[in-house]
Amino acid sequence: MLFRSGIDGFIAGSRKLSSDAVAIMHDITPVTIQFGASGTKALAVSTGRIFGRYAYQGVDLVMTNFVQLYTQLERIKTLEGDMWKMLSLECLYMFETLTPSLPPSPNKPLDLDLSGLEAARRSYKAVVWHIGTLGGSVRDDLPGIDKPETVSEIEDRNQVWINK
Repeated sequence: MLFRSGIDGFIAGSRKLSSDAVAIMHDITPVTIQFGASGTKALAVSTGRIFGRYAYQGVDLVMTNFVQLYTQLERIKTLEGDMWKMLSLECLYMFETLTPSLPPSPNKPLDLDLSGLEAARRSYKAVVWHIGTLGGSVRDDLPGIDKPETVSEIEDRNQVWINK
């Protein structure tokens, strides 16, 4: 995901998937902040988790995506003084889990139809499955650690930006 409009785009994307039946929450932990030489740019690299809880075959499932987030920040002058503005938020998928929130009944085991996932990317296979159950699809070119060139592309582009 790349939201050049900042956090608002990130939130809007989550709201599209969220409903009374689907609860989505983000847990973001800042890890490092690198300041550019100009003093007006910074790059925050964070780890995070995206949680989604939803019902499937009468069982509540919890999907947790472990991600690394790259956020471009720029210091701007306002009437109140200097403030930092988020310019972008890029998500690099690392791995995920998909578990029932409570163990299913032994009399009615959970039967996940995982057919068609053989070609899905390892970094976000559960996302592909979940969005597919809703009738949607997920692009195959999202940044993920299973494609190291996507990691390098994000890191290189952000280093060029902060050093301009």
